[in-house]
Amino acid sequence: SSLSIKYNCFDDVDAEYIQNVLLGDSNLTKLNLDGNDLSSIGLQMLADGITYNSTLTSLSLECNSLVAGGISGIQYLSESLKINKELTQLNLGHNKLFPALLIFTVLFACVHLLDKALTPVLLVLRTIIPLESNVSLPLN
Repeated sequence: SSLSIKYNCFDDVDAEYIQNVLLGDSNLTKLNLDGNDLSSIGLQMLADGITYNSTLTSLSLECNSLVAGGISGIQYLSESLKINKELTQLNLGHNKLFPALLIFTVLFACVHLLDKALTPVLLVLRTIIPLESNVSLPLN
């Protein structure tokens, strides 16, 4: 099933609800949180939920403020993706992530096999040269 909470003033406080859904027994495969007010704190909560989720395959966080408050959310997301192998699409476009994404790229590339190492480069390019908003990049 899919859940879209696009452009809904969803913030870090609300991220806890999604974290609980992701941690619970859920059939959620696609989650779209584009255009909300999620910062590093909200991303950290989502990453905690993603870590052991076995159903989510697609996550879109375009047009949020994911590095507001620091890069810890990006670091948590990177750690989460080391464990969660189900998530295959991740959209982080239009988040002004360039410095944080460099850290994410290094951490992500260190844990994935050579054939998957291109993905972080594509994520960096997506940040530098924004693609159409409906484009997402595969993680495998």
